[in-house]
Amino acid sequence: MQQVRPIMHSRSIVAPLLATLATFVLAATAAAGGWAQASLDAPVTPPTAGQPFDVSFTLYQHGVTPVNSGNAVVVATAPDGRELSFTARRTGGQAHWTATLTLPTAGEWRWAIALPNQLEVEPESFGTLQVAAAASTTVLQPAQMALLALAVLAVLLVAMWRRPGLRAMRLPAHQAQRP
Repeated sequence: MQQVRPIMHSRSIVAPLLATLATFVLAATAAAGGWAQASLDAPVTPPTAGQPFDVSFTLYQHGVTPVNSGNAVVVATAPDGRELSFTARRTGGQAHWTATLTLPTAGEWRWAIALPNQLEVEPESFGTLQVAAAASTTVLQPAQMALLALAVLAVLLVAMWRRPGLRAMRLPAHQAQRP
């Protein structure tokens, strides 16, 4: 009677396990549906921080079949690595989508289109977006607003006082008729 070597025994178990694992991995990839191609309708105008802007694009599975369902999103990555996702909505004709983005800070943002849990999206060429800083606006403090209101009121009162008809109405009758 021969003895089975432990090494052979472990190999005979490992091979079927690896084969089973490989089958599941390949089946999951096939079920995912492959890839999609995204094309922008037009180049994106450099946006301003805090201001919404639209990105319109088309999606085709394998570059041929229109993608008209699912959840398309635009994923934007800030200079500090923070990611924001913006859900796209179906617009217009076949495979046409639009997302409204608002990027909160200035700087160079990386961005891509994704179909989470559906297809791997291969962008045509999205690269980065250079987001401009928002124009600074002067905000008046409450005390400054009060002073401004008082100044406007004073100007109005002086203007009303200088009008001849109003001035005559306020003087007693014997003073208003003097030459």
